[in-house]
Amino acid sequence: MSVILPPILPAGVAEKIVIMHNPRQQLAAVLGGSDKVPAVFGGPVDHKLADVSGVFQWERMETAMQEMAREYAEQDAMNAELVAVEAKQVAEFAREEAKEAVRVVRSRRESLGGAEAAQAEDKAAQRRGGGGAKGGLKE
Repeated sequence: MSVILPPILPAGVAEKIVIMHNPRQQLAAVLGGSDKVPAVFGGPVDHKLADVSGVFQWERMETAMQEMAREYAEQDAMNAELVAVEAKQVAEFAREEAKEAVRVVRSRRESLGGAEAAQAEDKAAQRRGGGGAKGGLKE
């Protein structure tokens, strides 16, 4: 068990604090000096001690909440990294699919031959409303 002591303590208090195992006893000794220590051992309730104990509890809870917020922020950052990696993978997949589509079109064009490819291009252009291999619009 670690004991945190303030820099200046009344005479004899440090020795009593080290012997105590209960943090409330340690706190009572630090707050009020050696005359408050017997009150913790079953004497009257020390309201000053109860208030400070509540403050310490609040600080512990606040520290725990800050730690949880920090953990959530780290988790959000990791999730953002995972989303970025997944987006890169999707983009790479789309590029590969586009390359494959271009390969298929080129192989069809080569298999049809020169004149037939021009006719196929003209038909496709007419459907789109473009000029085609011969150029210009047909009326």
